[in-house]
Amino acid sequence: MSRLGSSVRFEDLNGLKHALLARGEEFHPLLDARLAFSKIEGRARYARMLAKEERVYPLMLPTQASGRWSTSGPPLVNFPPTMDCLICPDPGSFWIKWDWDAIEAKVLAALSDDVTDLEAFAKGWDVHTMTTCFLLRHALPPNLANPHTSPECEEWRQSWVPVWETDKDENRRRHAAKIIRYNLAYSFDTSGRAVLAADGIEDLGLDTDTLISLARRYLTEKKALLAYKRQHGERFARTAVARTIWGHRRRLYGDDNARKKEGLNHEIQGCVADMMNQVIISVDKEFSESRLILNKHDALITEFPGSYFREKTLAYLRPLVERKWTIGQHQIHSTASWKVLEAAA
Repeated sequence: MSRLGSSVRFEDLNGLKHALLARGEEFHPLLDARLAFSKIEGRARYARMLAKEERVYPLMLPTQASGRWSTSGPPLVNFPPTMDCLICPDPGSFWIKWDWDAIEAKVLAALSDDVTDLEAFAKGWDVHTMTTCFLLRHALPPNLANPHTSPECEEWRQSWVPVWETDKDENRRRHAAKIIRYNLAYSFDTSGRAVLAADGIEDLGLDTDTLISLARRYLTEKKALLAYKRQHGERFARTAVARTIWGHRRRLYGDDNARKKEGLNHEIQGCVADMMNQVIISVDKEFSESRLILNKHDALITEFPGSYFREKTLAYLRPLVERKWTIGQHQIHSTASWKVLEAAA
């Protein structure tokens, strides 16, 4: 333990945990405690950056290999959501923040020809509730768009033991399915063990065998996704090159496993970065007086003069953000959640 010291990065320790658990080896509880400390210390570090600042001037550049933008001085993208309130508009202006809905999952579904997910996204169904029902072998709700509070789903909610929680963000079963789903989306592991290293998995209170069993059950349903990753993973390992659908190239390094992971990440995240760049250009052309505040990969904050009408600005902005994109052989709709942020009184 002493060899780890205090300089071990969170990413290194989390990667070690992933590797050990994927091989079926034990991850010592002391290391879990060190990992938890790293998360808390990370938040404290960001808070210290702003302790004596009244104003920040972050530097934003598209420097990442995937095409994503990097933000530094301070790294606002990495700040936890609880610190969002510390950064606010200037008097005489307002911000509009939008966040794409499950955009990476939509891109992956289109590229892998996952017709089940594509239908769910197109119809606005709750894919995480659907995944929960599949994993726990429970009947689907009559209202797939709003199973949590819709009256027609009351009997369905009561059929769960314990009763299905109406707050989707506090629903532990749905949260477990969401973690499993997102963790396995980018993993080439087919044994189900990779889910053991998912962030927050230990908070679910499920034993190892149950988690692996649920992960394997999920993978049996995702034959198109597995076929896509197998075919493209072999290409990434062989050619050491990945490209987005717009031709954005990334060189891949390391062993075959590293190339597979980096290649898949680039095809999905790089694609979203390309989409984001197109939206940023469109917004700049449409609103010459706007100012980019922050690019958060699948979310954006833009400043507008306070003299602009909020609803009218939103009406012009929505079609630029929520549009149809052709990905592979399919079309996806980049729906988003929206928020207007006003200057502090």
